[in-house]
Amino acid sequence: MEDLPSSVDPTLPTTPEARAAYLKAAQTTRDLAGLARLFEAELLAHPAFEEAMAPYFAQSPPHVARLYAHAKAGAYLQGPLLLKRAGAHFVALREAAAQDLWEIQQKKLFDLQCRWRAEHLSLPGVRHTQDFRQWEQYLEYCPWLPPITADEVALYEAYLRSDHYVPSRNWSWQDYDSFRSTAESGGTTTATPPPSTGRTAPCRRGMRTITRPPAPTTC
Repeated sequence: MEDLPSSVDPTLPTTPEARAAYLKAAQTTRDLAGLARLFEAELLAHPAFEEAMAPYFAQSPPHVARLYAHAKAGAYLQGPLLLKRAGAHFVALREAAAQDLWEIQQKKLFDLQCRWRAEHLSLPGVRHTQDFRQWEQYLEYCPWLPPITADEVALYEAYLRSDHYVPSRNWSWQDYDSFRSTAESGGTTTATPPPSTGRTAPCRRGMRTITRPPAPTTC
């Protein structure tokens, strides 16, 4: 910020203290024209601006300074609101990304189901194939499902960036019979909805509810 000579505009501040008070008052009263007038005068008084505009037509500097000043004034007045909106948008994206990570756990649970069906392993409390449909809805309570690792996140990111990623699919992740039928026929998956548990979360994201029912008593 360049100190302005008093001859530029007697209504504009010429010291840092006066400038701070001027900006605060202009923001309080939402004085767009006053802010733009200040920013335009400051830019025109800046030696680097004069040097940068030297190769251009004589009428260019005032025009450029006016455009810059109005854009900066708008940012001063709208900036806090836009920053708040951007923050809320970021939080929404972060929450959606965190929920999508549950797809990793759904895939791991499905892999365990395949191995369990092939009698390659046993899982505590699992006695029937429908048990996997129940755990589909209670991933965070499953004691024998290992936590997500950094390598798995990297692999999932590669999948999201690949041509194989299909967003907004209403997956029923543990519907083994439907997936097997599709694989054998080469058709389109039509998954059977999981058993009702009173939850309202879509299956694809694995976990979509804020309020969760009590965890199952068996594992």
